[in-house]
Amino acid sequence: MKKYNKEQVIKELQTLLICYKDSKNKDNLLSLIRLITNKLENYDDVFFTSYEIEKYLFINNKDKTKSIDNNVFNFFKNIETDMKDVSFDNVIIKGYNFSKFINVKINIDKIPNKDLSKTTLKNVWLIGSLDNCNISYANFKDYKGNLVLNPTKVISMEGSILEGLTVESNFKDVDISNVNFENTLNTVMLNPQEVKNKKIHGVDLSGVMLIGPYNETLQKYEDPNFDGCYIYNTSFKDAKGNIVINLDTLKDFMIGKLYGCDLTNVKVIGTVKRMKDEKDGAIYGDDLANSYYIDENGYKVAIYPDRLVRWNKKTCFYETLSKEQAPLLDFDVTYNEKKNRI
Repeated sequence: MKKYNKEQVIKELQTLLICYKDSKNKDNLLSLIRLITNKLENYDDVFFTSYEIEKYLFINNKDKTKSIDNNVFNFFKNIETDMKDVSFDNVIIKGYNFSKFINVKINIDKIPNKDLSKTTLKNVWLIGSLDNCNISYANFKDYKGNLVLNPTKVISMEGSILEGLTVESNFKDVDISNVNFENTLNTVMLNPQEVKNKKIHGVDLSGVMLIGPYNETLQKYEDPNFDGCYIYNTSFKDAKGNIVINLDTLKDFMIGKLYGCDLTNVKVIGTVKRMKDEKDGAIYGDDLANSYYIDENGYKVAIYPDRLVRWNKKTCFYETLSKEQAPLLDFDVTYNEKKNRI
């Protein structure tokens, strides 16, 4: 059983005393404060049993689920509590960060509504199935276990960090907005034409093999096709496949096509449109705005329709490059003149 640093316990006890005034569970919190005070006064070592942790951490609800007392959670979190033998069955864990705890074990199948959304699961042992889970904005980085994710079988995976998961390559009508695929245990294969609304927004495609349909004659996947896709704030760095994006076939977004993307190793063709005011000639919008790539020396190169800009560490100035220095950027530039700025 873990023994806790008394100075740290006293510090967190002081925080509990401050929180007591506004607590909705005053009786529970007062009882815990008395328990902690007794341990500090009468024992050389401070420790907490799993029974004591469950008694004060969880609040019983009428529907037989349990909620977490936030004040108690923060106390146990900040002393890095050993949660061995603490049961999270029927406990609502949505939104909680377990990264500072030790020996947390959670059976996903016994969590209400299988809702893991907005949780940080570092060091947490996870068992059960992800089928029918809500994992939106869940962070699986450094979790413990052997979970397999079928994207078509979860309620939502938007915004999730999938590091350490085995991810099946099935994305038919799945919203992958803001998903981070970096360091999944397998190579994920993704067809841009299959994702929901063809929207690739805020996605980190590191390690993902981008593909087209399977060609039975050639017995292999065709190259990825981005026709009709919305693509913005997405990183193609370390993505795999023959990635060629034609600006002319992308869906237009209100801030321009391919906005804010890391286009490292991506070939961009087609026409870049610049929005120019008809009256004064001012530029007020570009395709490729805020996009960039990482060059062979690891430097970030900002992409503009008429030039490339790279920070020079030696001179401490930005330097301008020509498009000829970036052969993967093979686009033309046109101006769309409009009377009214957006």
